[in-house]
Amino acid sequence: MNAVLLRRIVRRWRQQRTNIGRRMLRDAVDPLSLDPQFFIRNYRVTKDLFVFLCNILADSLKTRERCTGISNQTKILVALNFLATGSYQKPVGSDWSAPVSQPTASRCIKEVVEALNTLLPTFIKFPTSEPDKNKIKQGFYEKFGMPEVLGCVDGTLVAIIAPRHDPSEAAFFSSKGYHAINAAIISDSDLKIIGLCAKFGGAAHDSQVWSSWSISQYLEQENNNGKIGWLLGDSAYPQRPYLMTPVLHPVENTPEAHYTNMHVRARICVEQCIWLLKARWRCLMPHRVLHYKPAMSAKIINSCAILHNLCLNDGIEVDCTESLVNDDNDAIGSVPMASFADEHARQELIQNLWGNH
Repeated sequence: MNAVLLRRIVRRWRQQRTNIGRRMLRDAVDPLSLDPQFFIRNYRVTKDLFVFLCNILADSLKTRERCTGISNQTKILVALNFLATGSYQKPVGSDWSAPVSQPTASRCIKEVVEALNTLLPTFIKFPTSEPDKNKIKQGFYEKFGMPEVLGCVDGTLVAIIAPRHDPSEAAFFSSKGYHAINAAIISDSDLKIIGLCAKFGGAAHDSQVWSSWSISQYLEQENNNGKIGWLLGDSAYPQRPYLMTPVLHPVENTPEAHYTNMHVRARICVEQCIWLLKARWRCLMPHRVLHYKPAMSAKIINSCAILHNLCLNDGIEVDCTESLVNDDNDAIGSVPMASFADEHARQELIQNLWGNH
């Protein structure tokens, strides 16, 4: 027997021993028996929410066909740990509470992320019915005194590796100096994500993302039909009757200054929402960098947004011990000029707020 063949046999034997050890450890550890605080710290969800995820994802995950196969519980734990910590697949796979190999960890993450994305329309829905719209409007009015607000919109960058050998690589290179996806997010007054678009690269300006978003067309159509309601956006967005932006450099103690102050106080909801999203799911933080192609990275962002909403519903707090910078997109680009009708809508709101001051 030559030395090369012997080394292969020894390597395979050691790998088999490792796999057996991992399988025995997986079988011995019941994740639901772990300390509740340890569970939340490592997976960002409560045990009850974990069981809920196992149930709703059961039909979308592959059925274990061999006794050595990975259970759905383990797949979800591996994926949650990756999304929560931003650690890459080797350390995730070495986690003693969900021990799997690096290739298996990679497959688990992909499978769970794909399964979560099938639930996107269920857990991230922009309000279209009058009761849903009125509920969100009431929330903004009670908290900030701003009438007819359907949500706040902003863009945030999520770093990805450079999509090499891809003709669209330049579309992902942001003004911050790294490759990223510019994810547009709409939140309500409770920091819940009600709109998400993660289809554009970091080079895209917020206004470009907005103009191509189906929610923009929906609100324009609603406005043309005489429906009242608008989003709040910063100066990177175009002023429209259904998208209110702040007045730049208003004179102090004027209606414009009063409107802008109220606008800023209300629009902070989406900034807090983005901060909370990245603080909880740290794979989205600027210095973590998603090592996936843009399409898969977008699905990871979608998955984190779904889990963000589920965690909010459960009232799960976020560990804020790690500093976080909300690296919002300020890509260079032109904002479309506001027409007379667009500006008139804002002036009408300004005077209305000033009259009730």
